[in-house]
Amino acid sequence: MRPLAWFVGSPLRFFTTLCALAAIPTLLIGHLASEKLARQVDQRVRSSGMQLADLASILIQQHFESTTNFLQGYAGRYNFREAVKRRDFDSIHKHLVQAQEINKDLAFVNLFDKDGTLRSSTPELPQFYGKSFAGREWYQGVSHGWKPYVSDVFQTLVEPHKLVVAVAVPIVSEEGEVLGILTAAHTVETISRWMRRVQAEGQWTITIADRHARRAAHPDQEVLAQASDLSAYEAAARGARGERGSGDFEFHGHRLVAAYAPIPRFGWSAVVDQPRRLLEDDLDAVMRQVWLLAAVTIALAALASAFLAVLLRRMIEADRFFHLSSEMLCVADMKGLFVRLNDAMSRTLGYETRELLEKPFLSFVHPEDAASTAAATAQLAAGNPVNGFENRYRCKDGSYRWFLWSAIPDRARGEIIAVARDITERREAEERLRDLNQALEAQSARLTAVNQELESFAYSVSHDLRAPLRGIAGFSLALQEDCAGQLGETARGYLERIRTASKRMGSLIDDLLNLSRVTRREMRRERVNLSALAQEIVKDLKAAEPARVVEFVCQPDLWTWGDPQLLRIALENLLGNAWKFTARHATARLELSGQIGTEGVMEYTVKDDGAGFDMTYAGKLFGAFQRLHMEADFPGTGIGLATVHRVVHRHGGKIWATGAVEQGAAFHFTLGQEQS
Repeated sequence: MRPLAWFVGSPLRFFTTLCALAAIPTLLIGHLASEKLARQVDQRVRSSGMQLADLASILIQQHFESTTNFLQGYAGRYNFREAVKRRDFDSIHKHLVQAQEINKDLAFVNLFDKDGTLRSSTPELPQFYGKSFAGREWYQGVSHGWKPYVSDVFQTLVEPHKLVVAVAVPIVSEEGEVLGILTAAHTVETISRWMRRVQAEGQWTITIADRHARRAAHPDQEVLAQASDLSAYEAAARGARGERGSGDFEFHGHRLVAAYAPIPRFGWSAVVDQPRRLLEDDLDAVMRQVWLLAAVTIALAALASAFLAVLLRRMIEADRFFHLSSEMLCVADMKGLFVRLNDAMSRTLGYETRELLEKPFLSFVHPEDAASTAAATAQLAAGNPVNGFENRYRCKDGSYRWFLWSAIPDRARGEIIAVARDITERREAEERLRDLNQALEAQSARLTAVNQELESFAYSVSHDLRAPLRGIAGFSLALQEDCAGQLGETARGYLERIRTASKRMGSLIDDLLNLSRVTRREMRRERVNLSALAQEIVKDLKAAEPARVVEFVCQPDLWTWGDPQLLRIALENLLGNAWKFTARHATARLELSGQIGTEGVMEYTVKDDGAGFDMTYAGKLFGAFQRLHMEADFPGTGIGLATVHRVVHRHGGKIWATGAVEQGAAFHFTLGQEQS
């Protein structure tokens, strides 16, 4: 009884003993709890940082793949490939402008030759056309195996020399030949804007680094003024090596808590970090509260409440970015059930969140996409990421929307982390574009068939008219020779007019047949010296009329690529017209020249100082049977320039004329994209 008496004998001793009995387990529990709390908070912070790094990696990868797929789709377009084959830079530039209008995130869209020579761009950069960029890192990447490539960060040559990232894809013909390279550029400001869509409101900072650990995205725009080397930052260096993880690091004298994740396929990485002192300050504050309140047993409940409040606040801050993202984010288990969804997904589909959590996600997938979705889920369960997967999800109103998915497995937690983008409008636009292309191809086929039928008809009619025309000419000649004495002056005049008309009709038929042959003749392209052809033609013209005084100025060595027979026909008509329409001048001058035009294509010119023409009627020059002069002044059938137009058109070129009455005429023409 003596110890008990001593214990209860003094109120102070009793109170002190009870406080000690309460304080000892409280202090022990507080000590153990503080260590466990520190570990849990540290683990939770790292886990949330890891999820943020993974989501940043997925989002950047999706944007790069979207740009890559967009460029590959453009590079595979039939009309675009044909324009590249023809080196039709005017048409190519229109395609590039259209691509930039569709994808507003593209700062530049460029076309390069296979050897890296710049040929076209938007915005236009004429000062760099013809310049080789084969030394650029993006060219080395895309030309190594001719596969799509995303470059490291580099500085443009154009003021104000922004930092950009290039996406390059090869342009490949149906036969597998590389025709050129299509590139587009994203500025680092654009990449940073992508990341701000998912930037957490807490203290996390997201940094995107290229394969050489140079900063490509950061929330602070001033940091992006120049390419910063992060290779000394161990978290960035590990991410660049393709590693994934988290830890404590030092960089520029600062201790940081960081998580890093690679961006598959592109060699880039995402790094999220926050100062270690912020975490330690928070932990110290909690520990001071624990040790302050540990001596007072009545405050244990308040301490627990404070602990839970602090922990809950941490969890809310770590997860806030999940619900603030404009992208559709979700976490699912391996059994096919959603575990977490953000508001963007519920809003897009029109369901309450609980409705989406209650059923397997396959029950919302379009029946035609169920098998492929199940296969993608199995791929994730096996530990393999899924990127660029597309399927349709049913909305609450019964309609379906197309989603583009990127997902990675978290096998340690048995979960799938995924991000989706609504691409319904894009798919509908692609479908409309396919329908339009099919309609245009069908229309083109119909027009080709009609033209072939018209050409065959013209050839047949012209050929069949020869026999009756020979009969008219022959019998009128026989009548004139055998019965001239029996015919009066008027009758003989009629016969002469019949014979003249027969000859003119014969010339018309010959010209129609030549025009038809020009259209029907098979093209045989080879190198042709237009200067030599022109010299031969003018030599024959001078031999036919040696009395005429005509000076012919011919630029030497005008080489081109085309059908020699068709090009001879074109020059014969152009030089023949120049010879004919200068006949009324005492002296004449004919010229043949060539120069590079405004579109970068060789332009040839046949010029004379003859009768010329009124530019008001220039649009009628190249139509069949169209004449701007009287037959009595300058004989002809009106087929010659129509024949020239057909020849130029078959070579993929164009022809136009300039002139003035009695001041001569000049005919300019191109022959498409000529081979060197």
